[in-house]
Amino acid sequence: MYGVLTNSAQAGENIPVANLQEVYPGEAEIVTTISGQTAQRFAVRIERVNMTASDPNRNLLLRITDPELLRATGGIVQGMRPLISYNYGAGEHGRVKKIYNLAMGMNAAIMAAGTIICLVGSPALIGMFTTNADTIAAGQVALRIISAGFLVSTLSVTASGSLEALGKGTQSLIISLCRYIIIMIPAAWILCRMFGPVGVWHAFWVTELLSALAAAFVYKHTVKLNV
Repeated sequence: MYGVLTNSAQAGENIPVANLQEVYPGEAEIVTTISGQTAQRFAVRIERVNMTASDPNRNLLLRITDPELLRATGGIVQGMRPLISYNYGAGEHGRVKKIYNLAMGMNAAIMAAGTIICLVGSPALIGMFTTNADTIAAGQVALRIISAGFLVSTLSVTASGSLEALGKGTQSLIISLCRYIIIMIPAAWILCRMFGPVGVWHAFWVTELLSALAAAFVYKHTVKLNV
């Protein structure tokens, strides 16, 4: 629990607390908010209790076992959000930066793998859905062009998720709108007229590149970390 109480505490549920020496490995519950402002209980398992941890905020190892919580926070960006939100609120800006960079690296690795798969295995991927030679050829071209924007999209995806975790919903929405509407639609319209139907595929990587630049600008001017 962290923060500064400025008003009278509102009536709510009394939750008992325990000393570290009273905590043992086993089944437990956590109370947290993953959507809106309503706290919910979720099942976890205490894997380890560290009595000698130098950092009092890192003396428990928890494993999430609740299916609902796993569904809500599955994936790199989804899992990153509560970690960034908690550590930012606790003033642990150094951890926020580490979590952000780790998520960025993991996303980049996945996007790089996806790019290689699309460049090398596009005929096989398209062949999973059709046997028509013309469709496979057209799909191969499309995948190879679109995949050019996979790696650079790492920045906008990670920045958008981080901003949402920090309560900067408007800035996160701006990045998403750039990716799907503000840049995408005009780019597709212009490139289609310049290069024909294939221009639509080029609009994808152009959009991701410009959105990444916008995301970097928005994130830099919105998030101030004291590290």
